[in-house]
Amino acid sequence: MGNTFFYQDVKADKSNITWRKILSDAFRKHTKDELEYAMTAGMAVNTATEEDMLRKWHKPWVFWKVALIGGGLILFCYLCYFILAMIGMLVPAVYLLSVFIPPMVVPIVVMLFVWELNIPKNISIFELLGCFFIGGVGSIVFSLMFNFVLMIFTMIFGLPMEILEWAPLAAFTEEPGKFLAAFLCVLFLQRGGRKKIYG
Repeated sequence: MGNTFFYQDVKADKSNITWRKILSDAFRKHTKDELEYAMTAGMAVNTATEEDMLRKWHKPWVFWKVALIGGGLILFCYLCYFILAMIGMLVPAVYLLSVFIPPMVVPIVVMLFVWELNIPKNISIFELLGCFFIGGVGSIVFSLMFNFVLMIFTMIFGLPMEILEWAPLAAFTEEPGKFLAAFLCVLFLQRGGRKKIYG
């Protein structure tokens, strides 16, 4: 299930690495065995060594299948939302799905694409999804902490509380929270990856 031909092409001439060749497997049909093999990347049964990492690496394609499924879900959610809204029977659950699912699809697809490009195979799908969800929750928690600090700062200097609703201040509460959560996740993955390859 490796990339023998791609490996030989790259070994012969490094200029053969093109996006067209890397993405050439994304649009063809894949078997269940190939999906299972792709999902085991980064686990003990499928971790590449420095000698065979390029030979064992598979071209990214799982992200494309997830993108198609996600696109279908988005269309379905919006279709249900607009049909129910037109007949005046909008169910709160449909509204929540139409707000929750679409913003999740693109980050998950990009995350899977970058994970599939990871040639050393030193990160498992479980670590990736764990960091994805923990990072998401962590960014909210850290953002709330920064927002709390900003509120204390506002109270100390006697500023009106309405200032906290000022949109430009969101950059000072949300972005540091996202950065801190992402930094901790990358630190965790980096330490885990080092143990798998060199430990």
